[in-house]
Amino acid sequence: MSTFRQVQSTWSIYFRGAILVCLGFLVLGSGCSRDPIDERDPNLRRARVLKNAEDYEGAVAMYEKALRRKPGLARAHWELATLYDQVFADDIRAIYHYQKYLELDPEAERRDLVEDLISVAKVSFAASLPQNSDEAIREVRRLQRENAALADLLSGEREVIRDLRAQLAGVPVQESGDNKPPPPAVSMQAPKPMPAQPSEQIYVVQAGDTLSRIATRVYNNPALWERIYEANRKTLRSPESIRVGQTLRIPQNGN
Repeated sequence: MSTFRQVQSTWSIYFRGAILVCLGFLVLGSGCSRDPIDERDPNLRRARVLKNAEDYEGAVAMYEKALRRKPGLARAHWELATLYDQVFADDIRAIYHYQKYLELDPEAERRDLVEDLISVAKVSFAASLPQNSDEAIREVRRLQRENAALADLLSGEREVIRDLRAQLAGVPVQESGDNKPPPPAVSMQAPKPMPAQPSEQIYVVQAGDTLSRIATRVYNNPALWERIYEANRKTLRSPESIRVGQTLRIPQNGN
């Protein structure tokens, strides 16, 4: 990461932390101004219980359930945004839910601070992008060329095997008692060992991708997303932590 990007990242961390501290005091000072309808929502309450128990993925699922039933639940968008921002470091989803919160509650007391959080998340996302996405694209194209060369080599070896089988099929069987000299031996060249098939491929994350979408694209089965996650545990903190431009190892045929 360049010095400029390091400065961007460090600045965004400290500034975001200061904003969240201010928001904490604001929430404490204006707790009575919350929408009572939002506060009575049972799914919202369950989500908070899970969040306090540090079951963050369960909390996200419950917040999303609350929003499916009540899309206008501004408070759910706000709390989802802070989860994606503070816990999952998912800038794109955090920005989306911050913006939805402001759309649904345009008179929110914390509006200025939320807009600052959106700006910081945008800076953080920009700093996370690869310095040279062209390099990643070139690497993918190189791997594609290698795969094509292996496929051509495999096709040629199959033709050699077919020719050998045809030669063997044309050798006459010598009858017993026949004094004719045996036909000349057919010179057969031992087939070359088959090249090993690549056990995995490389995938570059696109905008809007999730592990389940990638699994649908490469395996035609979204349920195989966990195999992609397991193959990339060294670089992924969680299933939601993928980012645009990141390269992922994709096991062949979901193996």
